[in-house]
Amino acid sequence: LLTMGADSRTYSICLGITCMLGSILSAYALLVELSAELHPDQPAMCDLSEHMSCSRVLTSRYGKGFGIIGLILGENSKFNQPNGFTGVVFYAFLSTLALIEKRWSAKIQVFVTFIANLLSIYLACILYFVLYDLCIVCVTTYFLNFICLILSYKRHSLLAPVQEIKKKRK
Repeated sequence: LLTMGADSRTYSICLGITCMLGSILSAYALLVELSAELHPDQPAMCDLSEHMSCSRVLTSRYGKGFGIIGLILGENSKFNQPNGFTGVVFYAFLSTLALIEKRWSAKIQVFVTFIANLLSIYLACILYFVLYDLCIVCVTTYFLNFICLILSYKRHSLLAPVQEIKKKRK
């Protein structure tokens, strides 16, 4: 799909599609968390076994504010939102930046996707070493975050020379 001749718009489109998938998964994670709180006896579709349970992960203390915000600001803080909600906001922000064909927007994308990947690594460690669980929805979003980082980096590297050429022409 992405060849040597791909331009920054192609990467922006791919980024938009990836963000749309991320938003859908994040919204599903939010739905799973809310459903688990309201109907704890009904398993979610992503609850496959005892150690493959997304509802168990998403309702853990790490399912809100990444397990960090609640410790710092308190569990009832308005900033201690479910990770699924944060994901929806993140992917919406990232896809909005993809609409702007400017180098600064690509720089912001690279920065926020880098931070998102650090959080993904942190949460993956929590999954494996603390919760001893595999959340398919979570792991898929980690993968999408990595794809977003690659696409953002490629988009930035393509926009950088284009903007330099435009400056030299003026």
